[in-house]
Amino acid sequence: MSNLSDNAKVTILLCSSLALKDGVKPFTSIQWYNLSVKIYKSELKEPAALLGLSADELIAKLAISEADASRITVLLSRSINVAFELQKLESKGINVITKSDDNYPKRLIKVLGGRYAPPMLYYSGNLELAKNDCIGIVGSRNIDDNGKTVCATIAQKAALANITVVSGGARGVDSTSRTVALKNGGACIEFLADSMAKKIVQGEYIKPILQNRLLVFSVVSPNQVFLVYSAMDRNKYIYAMAKKTFAIAADLNKGGTWTGVMESLKRKWGHPYVWDTDIYRGNSELIKAGATPFSNPNELDFSNLEQDEAVNKLTMDNLFAEPSDTEAYLVSDNSSEYSQEKAFNSDAIYKAALPIIKDFLENEHTSKEIIEALDIVPKQAEKWLKKAVAEKHIIKLTRPVRYIVAEDN
Repeated sequence: MSNLSDNAKVTILLCSSLALKDGVKPFTSIQWYNLSVKIYKSELKEPAALLGLSADELIAKLAISEADASRITVLLSRSINVAFELQKLESKGINVITKSDDNYPKRLIKVLGGRYAPPMLYYSGNLELAKNDCIGIVGSRNIDDNGKTVCATIAQKAALANITVVSGGARGVDSTSRTVALKNGGACIEFLADSMAKKIVQGEYIKPILQNRLLVFSVVSPNQVFLVYSAMDRNKYIYAMAKKTFAIAADLNKGGTWTGVMESLKRKWGHPYVWDTDIYRGNSELIKAGATPFSNPNELDFSNLEQDEAVNKLTMDNLFAEPSDTEAYLVSDNSSEYSQEKAFNSDAIYKAALPIIKDFLENEHTSKEIIEALDIVPKQAEKWLKKAVAEKHIIKLTRPVRYIVAEDN
């Protein structure tokens, strides 16, 4: 960590899940934002001032609870272990950038504000790509030939217009857009939800990364397994980074594409366009909800992307705007915005995961195979499989116990 500023060091120590100990959880984006506000308004002024302070001093200077002060001191005390983990990641081509760094993607802060822009990002590739004009291309993992053609057309037009393509790194629409954009000499940015360390060494990633034409980000640890709430969380970064986002295929009332467009419309994160087609049930409903329709991808014009004014200059208003009543979160440990328990019990997240589960269960699989293939935790898998069986989306077979998608699904 010797090459990092003290502000960056504190951000990483308090917000990363590297080398955790004593069961203390790192700060979520919103928790870190709220703590940052307290720091900025206090005599400390910046995160680096936390270094060397005792729990009693933190309580006195920041007016926080004893539990919060203890949490901060424990997280800050792991600097040697975290430095070792960062060194191992760097040897794999993975680095870390924080909101205190000059080359942090400023558009994330401009669109999401200090509250939702991630405190830190793991990345591999050319950071200069984050300064480019970008469009997002999103959609289902399962697309027909018509959907692939529309996706490929948009990606090709973007590449030829020197517009960088942003996506989520999944198969289907995401992989098609990346492959076509790179084949046509373009550049891509991907926000991964899991397994960054494994993915960037694959041939489809490593070559364009070395060519400075692919930039891969991850908000979660590079070794994080797949969790649906992480996939849902990363949607907003795609919409924020892109000046326009094109949704090719959306399921009705479920799935990441549906949720991402609806959240983007609600919070005004980016400008979502949706392919006007009857092939995918969710598309027409998203258009009714306010997304801009498009029919012919060949007629799309990327020359009128809105211009960012002073996007590369951060302001204190962006970083430390007061949270609204509905968005205010405590700093304390039990206020995690995306806790696993919340994820297990969230019906919306279950609906988003269901298409992925059904797709995998086109062939019979045991629960262990499902857990391993989808990289989800056993408790999560057990709850979702039980619910999917009860709703007759999948069938539970016995001797041995295994699952398969229902025929009418």
